[in-house]
Amino acid sequence: MRGLMLNKKYLGCLVLACSAGAAIAGPLVNALGQARQFDPAFQAAKSERDAKLIDSQVTSVAYYPQFQGSYSKLEVETSTRQTYGLTQPLIDAGRYATLKETEPRAVLASATFQFREQELGQRLLAAVVELLKQSESLRLNQSKIEALQGQATSAQKSFELGQGTITDLRDAQVRLDQARADSLTLEALIGSAKRQIAAITGASANDLQARVPQARRNVPMQPMDGYVDRGVKANPQIVAAQQNQKIAQINTLRADGALFPVVNAVYTTTSTSLAANNYFGLTVSLPLQAASFYQMKGAAANALKSQEDVRDIEAKTRIEIQRFWSLVNAGLQEIPIRLSAIESAQLSVEANEKSFKGGVRSQIDVLNSIQTLFQVQQDFVTAVLSLADNYLNLLLQSATPLDEAMVLVEQALLPSMTTPAR
Repeated sequence: MRGLMLNKKYLGCLVLACSAGAAIAGPLVNALGQARQFDPAFQAAKSERDAKLIDSQVTSVAYYPQFQGSYSKLEVETSTRQTYGLTQPLIDAGRYATLKETEPRAVLASATFQFREQELGQRLLAAVVELLKQSESLRLNQSKIEALQGQATSAQKSFELGQGTITDLRDAQVRLDQARADSLTLEALIGSAKRQIAAITGASANDLQARVPQARRNVPMQPMDGYVDRGVKANPQIVAAQQNQKIAQINTLRADGALFPVVNAVYTTTSTSLAANNYFGLTVSLPLQAASFYQMKGAAANALKSQEDVRDIEAKTRIEIQRFWSLVNAGLQEIPIRLSAIESAQLSVEANEKSFKGGVRSQIDVLNSIQTLFQVQQDFVTAVLSLADNYLNLLLQSATPLDEAMVLVEQALLPSMTTPAR
């Protein structure tokens, strides 16, 4: 039943997202689908979930009757002996405790799988962010190389005409050589990022090597308390801790039950070639052991520990949601400032070039303005990528389904590639 409720909640979130405005699936969402089918760690998580669900089904048959049969021939007998027995547990604290674990174990399996799915999304986005960062750095570096090449050529001509100094020429050449060397490192990092994505998705990462648009970001945000409330109620780590707490409490029942008798209804039939005997009755056993007392104390201690674990995870979840909410809001305010800085840096380059031609500024001033423009453009890319990463973590910590979260993150990261469908 709990799994059905989770599925209904998941479908409801998707319907809500679609009603707010359907969007064309972009490369990031497509990559997530590929990762679900290929990523080795996620495939292992699927098998882990299936195994735990089967374990929960095993606990559900703890009170089922047991059948035994034997066929033997003793040395002192001239005929074979066939014995069949049917045992129905009636009072058994251990079996009752095992039966009570059925639902918590099933919910635990689902919650653990949901957490593994979140980890997949985080690993994928981290690899994509790295690819976009290095790709943008290479593109900006190529633009810087073109600008520095122009300055180096201009300095060379000025020096040959006796209008410039060897210092201006050397300064421009040094900056140009540094930028060219940086390109080699960036190309290697891009190749590494592509291979990392391929290891997760099993497909080429070319579609993900997109340009980060220089534009403001519109991110749908809710009040912090709303994210916190959802996270405390449905965060998979909290759900898993709560189920572990229930299992620990059930284990205290199992440990205490060791002091109670075990009653079974038994039916046996034994037959040989000479006679047949049938028996129906009750068996009562009282397995008193000295270790049971210590097991009771250990189970109580583990139950208390699991209770504190839930409190600890709930507190950490609240703190993480509040932190990511603050970072996302700060990022939304930071991006317009970064865009303004880019515009100012572009005007600064133009002004310094004109002033240099007019003899007011030096060659080094022009080179510094070009470097500043490259840096503020790189800072903008870093701000957008950090916003996407923080936004995904905020959504996942607040128990937003991964598919919905990835759609929202992609709209913030690459808005031009996820245009709302008409």
